[in-house]
Amino acid sequence: MSEVFTPDDDHTKVPYNQAGVWRQVAAFIYDLLPLFGLLYVLTIPFLLLSHGEAIESGSWWYTLYLSLAMYVFFSWFWRHGGQTAGMRAWKLKVIRCDGNPLTWRQCFWRLFGLGLHVVTLGLGWAWIWIDPKHLSWADRLSGTRIVRVPRR
Repeated sequence: MSEVFTPDDDHTKVPYNQAGVWRQVAAFIYDLLPLFGLLYVLTIPFLLLSHGEAIESGSWWYTLYLSLAMYVFFSWFWRHGGQTAGMRAWKLKVIRCDGNPLTWRQCFWRLFGLGLHVVTLGLGWAWIWIDPKHLSWADRLSGTRIVRVPRR
């Protein structure tokens, strides 16, 4: 453990090993597989109720429903152990500077930041290479950081 995480607003120090950009992207892509499966399963009741008809494009309630499902999916893992399936596979963990579990608010901002990473085709992750503290946009927005987990 070679560096110390000290966000601008907190002077608590937590040792960590920096997680690389490509490892973070790979973990995120890995997480899309179970997420898409979950979203598919959550769509089945609506298809059954509509007798197999497609849900209207641009449906605000359906978009809100799936967004809430994504929020709960990621937040549950981040709040309970700090690792999604992809993060576990790639030996990563999301942490706060004080070592406590993420708050629901931090989970929201972290997921919002990941959305920005996706819509900007990865610029949020590329930001790590130029940021003085090697933080992505999601890290900055949520006050968290992705670290490597030591091998057991």
